[in-house]
Amino acid sequence: MANSTFTIRISPEEHKTLNDLAGLRHQSVSELARQLISEGIGRMLDPDEIDRLIEEERARLKDVALQVRKRAGMTPVPTNPTPKNGVDSHSGP
Repeated sequence: MANSTFTIRISPEEHKTLNDLAGLRHQSVSELARQLISEGIGRMLDPDEIDRLIEEERARLKDVALQVRKRAGMTPVPTNPTPKNGVDSHSGP
């Protein structure tokens, strides 16, 4: 499969760093950029990384909700309330 060409915009500092890293690794800037993009795509598609990001976002959203509830004068919700049916749908087997 033939490679595609596209343009990205990076800061002068990032460009210098990319050039310096490529030189240290005896690679062209294109080779290094291709490798970094490929590795980044692999990380973004990794199920463990996806789970980690979901947990980070869940914690962030809970924190924001708590702050908003406090500002609105609402009573805080317990951090891990037990569902009415007594089964935690978020826990694993």
